[in-house]
Amino acid sequence: MHKVVAMYVGVFSLLLATAGVAYSQDAWVMSVEECVAYGLEHNHDYILAQLGADEAAARVREARGALAPSMRIDGTFTQLSPNVPDYELELPPELGIPSIDGVFSVPAIRSRYGFSATLEQPLFSGFGLINQYRGAKYVASSRAESAADAGAAVAYAVRVAYWNLYEATEAQLVVDVALAQAEEQLAVMIRRRDAGTALVSDVLAMQTRVSEVRLQALEAETAVEVARLRLNEVAGLPVDARIVPAAPAALDWDFGIDGDALLPAATSRASFRAAAHDVDAAAAMHRAARSSWLPALYLIGVYDYARPNPYIFPQEDAFTGTWQIGLSARWTLWDSGISAARRTQAALKLDQARERLEQEERRALFRLREGALAVENRRLAASVAEERVREADAAYAAMTSRHELGAALTAELLAAEFALRSARLGHAQALAAYGRAQAALLRELGQTRFGDDTTTTGSGE
Repeated sequence: MHKVVAMYVGVFSLLLATAGVAYSQDAWVMSVEECVAYGLEHNHDYILAQLGADEAAARVREARGALAPSMRIDGTFTQLSPNVPDYELELPPELGIPSIDGVFSVPAIRSRYGFSATLEQPLFSGFGLINQYRGAKYVASSRAESAADAGAAVAYAVRVAYWNLYEATEAQLVVDVALAQAEEQLAVMIRRRDAGTALVSDVLAMQTRVSEVRLQALEAETAVEVARLRLNEVAGLPVDARIVPAAPAALDWDFGIDGDALLPAATSRASFRAAAHDVDAAAAMHRAARSSWLPALYLIGVYDYARPNPYIFPQEDAFTGTWQIGLSARWTLWDSGISAARRTQAALKLDQARERLEQEERRALFRLREGALAVENRRLAASVAEERVREADAAYAAMTSRHELGAALTAELLAAEFALRSARLGHAQALAAYGRAQAALLRELGQTRFGDDTTTTGSGE
């Protein structure tokens, strides 16, 4: 029995060493947290979400600028054609206006220059501009929270892909060990057949098992490559990067399933805060739409510097400056129902935002409960799978010893080998399922890593 166990450990160690040599040249050994950190820096979906938050912040500055004074400078140059005559007016002598031969003449100014500076300050807009500014701020806050939620989504996708790769890699390793065992057993069986202590049917049965395991090894290799490509995609890694999952740490993270503890978590995740900001933004835009009921009032100041200045008569071919200041009022009394339609749209958008907020709260609460239960279930399943491996390992070692002594049939040995292989595969699958369950719960909490209260958010303004 000790000889068999030593053989099994030796084969397993040899495969690990071989894998280490193969991977050392072009592979990256990464933990799940390292993959998540890399993904948060290189995933394009997350980068796009952050750019969207920055764009919304720029819109806040645009809306704020609409509340401040604006200044515009205009310049013109006009050249009149030469056929424009001088302005002459014959005046009666009794007017007493000096003139030449009783004719008052004003020369035509054919080159005209004009510069004007206009300052405009909104004084009252029916609270439309201020509500547009507030709405833009809420939208920016919502986009910042959405970017944080996108980070949690990326972390979840990376974790799931990582654990899928871990499961596929462990399955390949188990199958490789099983293939080495089967080939060793086949060699032993051939020697026993040659010695006359084994039947030909036993050799054929072992050869069939070797062929089956070889086919499983090919399938396992393909599964590893597919899982690795998926991880490279979601983590933003190069397409040909060879990621080797590091040995997992103890998966003992726990989360209570008490409803009172889950409710604050449901309402503090980034997606919920984004939905709440969407409600505030929709309410502000609804108030802005209602501003069309009221007049708009602007303070306007203009400074004209022109040659000739149109406000001075008679005109002189010289630069002269004049200024003016006044008020401008605008009140739309009828626009064929356009303003009313906009108010209706804004009201409906507000109702939709409120409905989405309520839906987000309920959905998060249900999913958090479900996720917490799944984590506890997968933790217990991983513990049971680990115990099953120990039992199957001991049973296979005992069956190997009995088979060497001729006290067990070849079919019994094959059954024990299959049970051990299934137990090891089940253990790898249970660990991966536990990791995926934790990833799902982290996703519902809106976190990128264990112990985080919030995820990284962008600037709202």
